[in-house]
Amino acid sequence: MKLSVLTEALSAENIEEIHIKDMSQNICQVCNLSLTSVAFTKNIIYVVTAPVLLEVGDGCLEAPSIFILLGNLNDFIDMQKPENYIIYQSDAPGEVFTALLSKLNLESRILEAELAISRALFDCTSIKDLLDVAASILGNPILLQDFTTRLLVHSANEVMAADDEILNSVFRMGYVTSELFQKYDYANVLEQIKNTPQTFLLKSPKKRERLICRLIVNRRYFGWFLTVAYNHPFKDSDIEIMNFLCGALQLLSLIHI
Repeated sequence: MKLSVLTEALSAENIEEIHIKDMSQNICQVCNLSLTSVAFTKNIIYVVTAPVLLEVGDGCLEAPSIFILLGNLNDFIDMQKPENYIIYQSDAPGEVFTALLSKLNLESRILEAELAISRALFDCTSIKDLLDVAASILGNPILLQDFTTRLLVHSANEVMAADDEILNSVFRMGYVTSELFQKYDYANVLEQIKNTPQTFLLKSPKKRERLICRLIVNRRYFGWFLTVAYNHPFKDSDIEIMNFLCGALQLLSLIHI
């Protein structure tokens, strides 16, 4: 993952100084700097407080790694600093480490999902196959509907949620009934889907949360696909994965819809 993306996990107002030669470099790991650290590589970020940096001494001064120096800017005024560093106003190494590692893990999950969907796009013989692959990545079922609310395809995950009238209607009847159409103000929902290009979260106190993304086929609005928070709550990277799935579905839809 690019360093510039990873540093978004740090709040800008707490960054006091940046001195990095290459902000575009890829970062593959985040570590806490310790007194036993002896080897430093270019693709690693080290999180370190001023006292530890002082004790490590010259070992990291010319290292190609990135060092997140934690503490007040005044703590580092009289200290020799590494070649590549960010001074970040914080005295909580654990929190900074966790924030960076979480961001790195999320980006890794997105990349792995994109690779899996890309491979599946060339191997799948049907839209259902692709939905099955994507649903296994997300861990929640995926449904594909056209603009009339008709259910066309769904992933292999069984979805019959007794506490969700819309899902029950779609799986039992194959579409959203007129009664439920009025009850859930579906006219406005359909307009929102049609006019929102990116995946968005639809919340309702009456039914399960959905991530919904519109589908364009032959440059025309065709319908949408969605994943339901059925097996577990959504993860932070699910929206990005759904956006990527949209491109794959649009390519496959040209052949199969």
